[in-house]
Amino acid sequence: MRNERTNRLRLLLAVFFLAFLLSFGAAPSRAQESQVNVQGTALSVQGEPLAGYRVVFRLVEGTEVRLTDPTSVEGEYAILLPAGNRYEIVAVIAPQGMRIALDPIPVEVKPGARRNLMVDVSVLPDADRGRPAFPGADRLFVSFVEDSAVVDRYRAEFQLESDGMDMGDLMVARVVGAAQFKSLPDVEFGARFGYADLDSSSAILGGSGATDLDLWAKLRVGPTWLRNGDLSFGGLVTLPTGDEATGQSYDALRSKIFVAMRFYLERMVLSTHVGVRFNENGSLGGVPLDGQIAGTASIAVIAPVGERLALIGEAAYEGARFDGGDADARLLAGVNWKPFRLGTLRFAIGAGLDDGAPDSQVLAAYSLDF
Repeated sequence: MRNERTNRLRLLLAVFFLAFLLSFGAAPSRAQESQVNVQGTALSVQGEPLAGYRVVFRLVEGTEVRLTDPTSVEGEYAILLPAGNRYEIVAVIAPQGMRIALDPIPVEVKPGARRNLMVDVSVLPDADRGRPAFPGADRLFVSFVEDSAVVDRYRAEFQLESDGMDMGDLMVARVVGAAQFKSLPDVEFGARFGYADLDSSSAILGGSGATDLDLWAKLRVGPTWLRNGDLSFGGLVTLPTGDEATGQSYDALRSKIFVAMRFYLERMVLSTHVGVRFNENGSLGGVPLDGQIAGTASIAVIAPVGERLALIGEAAYEGARFDGGDADARLLAGVNWKPFRLGTLRFAIGAGLDDGAPDSQVLAAYSLDF
């Protein structure tokens, strides 16, 4: 049994490693050339900063097209272009993916080049104007992975979690990383790992140790298929790297496949997912546990409040992991808040609805999208 589990683990690691290498290998090589940083600010015709927009540059008398990273909360953008060339700004792409054409704005690529934009966003559907503005504003807490959202480029998040459970009080420090590579657009790769401490009076459980390692990949499809929504397919693998003493690991490999959808309404975003979790047999304190297949589902609401705050509400369910165990059902409310230019503060509180979930949950995090 252990040999079979080890072989499966090696195979899964090989698949993730191969995908990682391909994401770099697919990038075309470019000769080194002098680059100039072209900057500017994107504003609406009312003078409001446009956050999360990409600016489209096209080479004059050529076919090359380049896109900036999403604009900042202040509407600022920057892009490196080959010095001495002439480009035109021909469009911007809204956070939800809609392209807004502009009358071509010539840009001569030389030191100090700057072009500010005025964009008429009234052409966007009302539903699109209500989407969260700053990068990462719409990321969920419980269903961070099982959602159609993907990072714009890279994301690092540091979390502190406190759970009140029947077995004791649990503290977890966790690191989350996610990336989308230019060579694989709309594909997010991610990892999640932590260190836990369980304060328990139990003779079996209690102490400190690592958590299991989560690895995932998901593909976002949309808004091509859905006029006011996104669709994603993904897979999640949980490797049994954790310490059983904390109650966060059962020496059992887990995997999951899921489909997630988002619907963009007038003043909020609705996110939902369904999935299937495959749990291998495990053990706890020397007692064998029979793993079983469990269904998962969640629904969440994301409501932006201004340009720097988004409210999050989530309800999530996962069936019992082991035969005779309890399901995990919980509710959570949180905020994504950007009080300053660099990084986002995230806070949430939750409550369990079934014996397999913590009785209470408090989470504080700092995330950085770059």
